[in-house]
Amino acid sequence: MTLCELDVRKADGSRPRSLAIGCWGADGAAANTLTGYDHSAWPPTVINQPGDTFIEHAPGDPDRFRIRVANPRWNGNPAAPDVIDNVSWGTRLAYTPTGASLDPNAAQRLVETGNDTGVFESEFLLLCTKDDVLGAAGDDNFAVYSVHSAAGPVPDGQPNDRTRRASIEGDTRVDLEYTVFHECPASGAPEAVKVTRSLFRPLNHQLAPEVDRPLRDLSLRIHVHLEPFLDEGIEPPGGGPPFGIGDGHFNFHDLPGGTPDVHDLGEPSEPYLDLSSWNGDPATMPPHRSGDHSLTLDARGPVVSVTQIQADIERARLSWQCAGVRISYTFTPAVAAPTVGGIDILSNGWFDSTSVTERDAMLASLAGATHSTLELVFSGPTPGGYGLCLGPFDNLPAPFSENTYAFIGPSVDANLRTLAHEIGHALDNGPDSPNPLYILYPADDTYSDTSVNRSRRLTPQTIVRSRTLRPAGNLTATGNRLLTTP
Repeated sequence: MTLCELDVRKADGSRPRSLAIGCWGADGAAANTLTGYDHSAWPPTVINQPGDTFIEHAPGDPDRFRIRVANPRWNGNPAAPDVIDNVSWGTRLAYTPTGASLDPNAAQRLVETGNDTGVFESEFLLLCTKDDVLGAAGDDNFAVYSVHSAAGPVPDGQPNDRTRRASIEGDTRVDLEYTVFHECPASGAPEAVKVTRSLFRPLNHQLAPEVDRPLRDLSLRIHVHLEPFLDEGIEPPGGGPPFGIGDGHFNFHDLPGGTPDVHDLGEPSEPYLDLSSWNGDPATMPPHRSGDHSLTLDARGPVVSVTQIQADIERARLSWQCAGVRISYTFTPAVAAPTVGGIDILSNGWFDSTSVTERDAMLASLAGATHSTLELVFSGPTPGGYGLCLGPFDNLPAPFSENTYAFIGPSVDANLRTLAHEIGHALDNGPDSPNPLYILYPADDTYSDTSVNRSRRLTPQTIVRSRTLRPAGNLTATGNRLLTTP
């Protein structure tokens, strides 16, 4: 039997014990840039042309790797490099013997490293997240050029596709298939036996602390506010003086055919502000209306739906996988926003974070907050943006100073990755402005993730800043005390 070695190698030739999801480039010479993008115009475009892609464009993505096979018997022509096409690779959901496939194996051509070496290597390859959440499969549904494809860039899942979707709790699988011959015990004649050798490399979190980015957990505690209402009472069904004035409860008529004890659209009620249907434009903010008003669009309830929240979380989870950050969350029951002077702070449609009184009332209402959990609040819109982060950098008063809070308004498109962006502020403890660093790259003030060259990447410098442990008591230092070790 021929000695056959199967391995993966980093760009410097080292043998990694684990692999990592890439950033699509290294930190560029200019601030807040990635080398895998062309910045000559806005928005930057992904570098992707024959012989020069975002994977290897100098200096290359630091997490790129090659598949390597050593077998002298496959050196068929000592005078020229040979090729082999019996290698495939993919990813799995879990680093276990029975881990299910995530991105299925597809063939990858390997080329001999020189004349008569017997060593074969693939092009540089890269692990990705499935950050094209609109796509049905693959990673970005982004076709990458390969030197082995004369027909153009290679679509996801086809031979010589150079990217695979990966999970930070999974691994990469490489299969090498070949045939060996041995003597048949019965006849003594040569007998061919097909052999598959498999190599598994976990994502980098699996071997902590020996790797660059071991897994870290980020816990969210999610709070959702109810839409504000005017506690002015409601007339009985048959008419007469209103009841429920000033009782602190939202009163409505539970009509036949509706959901029992739940307000449904069309049911008469005390007037409420339908924030869940508002687009956040001050010029179009609706007045308080009853549930049976012809212009009311939704029943009174939380300012956002669970579906919207989960869409935000999914974007955040995908965005932060390449940093080795795993996001978990718990829900608290939906409640009314806090009051100031007996008035719901959302009664005017806004959470005015610039008002110290409203801000402190909001923070005080989030009982049980600690420095190791991000308090995520879905509430009214905040002035000047889709979301807001308040943390140690903001020098909050005691007992809030070591804690971190993120706020997101209603009707914010999940494509904006607002939660992912605010998590960046929470983890690097920087000022809450649109882009102090490109937390999501490339981005501008009106970014969306609907294109491969918009808001889908983290830069390596952002990852380093966000994984830095901030010393307790040093409120302006880079980093955080939110991330924990599993």
